[in-house]
Amino acid sequence: MFPGSKAGSVISAATLRKMLKDMGYAGMMTTHGCRSMLRTFASETTNFEKDVIEATLAHAQGELDSAYHRGSFLAKRRLLMAAWADYCDGRTTMHGAEVISLRA
Repeated sequence: MFPGSKAGSVISAATLRKMLKDMGYAGMMTTHGCRSMLRTFASETTNFEKDVIEATLAHAQGELDSAYHRGSFLAKRRLLMAAWADYCDGRTTMHGAEVISLRA
């Protein structure tokens, strides 16, 4: 999701934890908690297929799925992430829930 400084790499979980700490969320938010929020948002407020949601979270496919499904859902994952960005920016809400900005 977040590109690293080297081509083809991503930032580490430690970098994400440091970012949350620097933003004042130490002890209140974890990287896994962020993933959990996305999963809940996508399941409860969107019509995206479970497979698309799971691919967005980079969860491993079952043996049967990986044997027969070769796609990446890239276009659908982009749409899901755009919906998630809108939610995080407060442009949409989840059943009237309060959105608290993660910006420092």
